Amino acid sequence: MPETNDSDWRQVDLPHDFVVEGTFSAKASKSQGYLPFGVGWYRRHIAIPASAANRAIWLDFDGAQALSTVWLDGEELGGHASGYTPFRFNLNASRLAGRTVVLAVRVDATKPDSWWYDGGGIYRSVWLTIASPVHIEPWGVYAPALVGSNASITDGHADAALLPSVEIANWESSAQDVMVHFSVFDERGEVQHGTPASVTAAPGDIATVNETAIALVGAKLWSLESPSLYTLVCSLVVKGVTVDSVNTTFGVRKTVFDPQRGFFLNDVPTKILGCANHQDFAGVGVAVPDALQLHRVAKLKEFGSNAWRTAHNAPNEGLLNAADKLGFLVWDENHRSTQPDEAAILVKRDRNHPSVIIWSVCNEKLCDSHTNNGSAVKAVFKKLDPLMGRPTSANCDAGQHFPPPAWYLETEDLVGFDYGTTSCKLRPLFDRIPTQ
Repeated sequence: MPETNDSDWRQVDLPHDFVVEGTFSAKASKSQGYLPFGVGWYRRHIAIPASAANRAIWLDFDGAQALSTVWLDGEELGGHASGYTPFRFNLNASRLAGRTVVLAVRVDATKPDSWWYDGGGIYRSVWLTIASPVHIEPWGVYAPALVGSNASITDGHADAALLPSVEIANWESSAQDVMVHFSVFDERGEVQHGTPASVTAAPGDIATVNETAIALVGAKLWSLESPSLYTLVCSLVVKGVTVDSVNTTFGVRKTVFDPQRGFFLNDVPTKILGCANHQDFAGVGVAVPDALQLHRVAKLKEFGSNAWRTAHNAPNEGLLNAADKLGFLVWDENHRSTQPDEAAILVKRDRNHPSVIIWSVCNEKLCDSHTNNGSAVKAVFKKLDPLMGRPTSANCDAGQHFPPPAWYLETEDLVGFDYGTTSCKLRPLFDRIPTQ
């Protein structure tokens, strides 16, 4: 790790944006708020307990803006080139257990990846996780809850089914027989158990278990007025001992986009009254704490809004938790059409949030018209979220980037456009849309 002067260090709390703490300058970029960008260093001493020996241990960054490099005790772990998505490093528990180690992170924000204020620094949370060698893979639980195709919706209730699946990681040196238990809790704490499933997890591999449907008779539906939530508890048992358990929040709701009649939520015609909001906020830059996300969603509901477009990137998870809790719709946006790997992170992390109703491939000039990667990103959405029926879209600047690239009309389920929305400009697009 490069040397730094000890006198330069000061204590900060995460989330943190070092750019917003700077001095405004007329020489700095207007689109970035006239705040000079630069490089930030972070360092922390971490005591790893002796009990971590022979355990699985990893380091999660929810987000660092923009180009990050990470060292542990002077050894470079790697880096992450996107400021908008989480990243993770698996660590060697046997080597670290019982020691105090130094975590150092360099965050280079000298080249913002946008035409808006990006901020800089570790602007989302960081987690050190110690788990059983046999554990549930991070974001490995998928909890699609489907209202029956012939089910009637009465007073916000309907018969539904949960079809959960779970990815199980085995860091042991030998195969492990794992029993998987699923339990569903409603808001009153009442529980319903699924059928236990068994799987043999190969060493160093990830095994997937798909549970048979768990019936949710008369499920209370998630809606804008009554955002009811359920909790799926997934537990792993090895040799009679529970080695891991993960709680996943989900909602039961039915969404339909009809080309003639519009959007329906739980069979109720619903006008989407939304805003395209960037992730920064006055005074804190992009380092928005979860409590402020809850405040933002609540205030937007007071204004009469019911939807949030995550312009133009993956949001932090606190925003989605707030939208789930308060009853708010979300257009969840991937940063670039050339980033299917980023889209995979987005969808695995966010697919259990009932607030998310649309997957977005990209926005305006972030949609590369010279490639067909939009199709690759859409394929990622459909592969990793195959059951919830969320449509894909992308945002086209009808005034400046029109007509949209060919892959756009070929691969998107919903047409998204902005700015130049006069009929003469949109007429060629409407003429090319299939009528069936």
